Amino acid sequence: CTTIRQHRNPMFGINCTREQYEIIKQHTTIGNVECTILADVLDNIKEDIDVLHIDVEGADWDVLKQFNFDQNYPAVIHYEVFSLTEDELGEANYLLEQFGYTLFQYRENVTAVDGKRIDVSELKNLKSDEGAKVELVG
Repeated sequence: CTTIRQHRNPMFGINCTREQYEIIKQHTTIGNVECTILADVLDNIKEDIDVLHIDVEGADWDVLKQFNFDQNYPAVIHYEVFSLTEDELGEANYLLEQFGYTLFQYRENVTAVDGKRIDVSELKNLKSDEGAKVELVG
């Protein structure tokens, strides 16, 4: 299940052409899907959240901005930025930095680490499995 938007298509991760959009649209079904918002899920969690991994095919910022940091405060937040606009990425990074997170980016993912719970000094020289440096954001 996914949402198809011409300006930002999560199935492709980036903009699709009008032609691609029309082809995909022919094979889609429109219907109602029962959904639960993040706040309702988090209301039922009583213990601390160690890791929050968001991967919602292009809507990561839409989920992240719903998060109530006064109620739940994960030690690590991992989210995909491949489909985010530059403005959305900036807003996401700013939000997390305001709550004291240190941000690391590798390819299309950002990992935000709470420096009060995890010593980030040891993480600043991380390398990926392929040996590429993981970049500190900011």
